[in-house]
Amino acid sequence: MSESTSVRTQYSTSPTLVESAAAARAKSPNSIIKDLQIRVVNWAGVDISSLGRLLYHDTLTMRKASKEKEFQVYLFEEAMICLAAQKRSVLQSLGLCSSKSMPPPLRLKGRIFTKHITRIQNTSTDDEPSLTIQNYDISDDKTTVA
Repeated sequence: MSESTSVRTQYSTSPTLVESAAAARAKSPNSIIKDLQIRVVNWAGVDISSLGRLLYHDTLTMRKASKEKEFQVYLFEEAMICLAAQKRSVLQSLGLCSSKSMPPPLRLKGRIFTKHITRIQNTSTDDEPSLTIQNYDISDDKTTVA
């Protein structure tokens, strides 16, 4: 058995993100999954059909040290996946992205299988909401969230 790895995830939302997340959650789970199947550039071996039912999704800003990154987070019955918008300029140079009117392609940045979560702790302060997720991954002894 491997040791637990603690990941401190701090998140925040803005009114615009809250409104867009609420609109996105109004979509049916099937349409969201179809959208993911079209937009994700590289699933890195993840079979979306093996993750179970989609339970929740939202936009999350994660902070690691002083860097902030925005992710689309999807919570399925079997795993939580984190996706980041792919830069269009890179994809256009490869001929993989043609329209600016379409939502940006997404890249899988990490996943945590729910069976590997050992503890979720509310580590919020008055100024900033925060969760600490402790998990282990049998295959590589570390978390897979980027």
